[in-house]
Amino acid sequence: MNAWRYRKTGSTREIDKYKGHLSQEIKKYLQAINECITLMKSIAH
Repeated sequence: MNAWRYRKTGSTREIDKYKGHLSQEIKKYLQAINECITLMKSIAH
């Protein structure tokens, strides 16, 4: 926990970059899920 806090203060920019990348990945993932749900609905009807 202490080491993590030190690393966090040491490279905030890197963590922000990583968070940005992560949120992009999550958006892609959610979009894929939405497309899958839409496809399932169109098959079901």
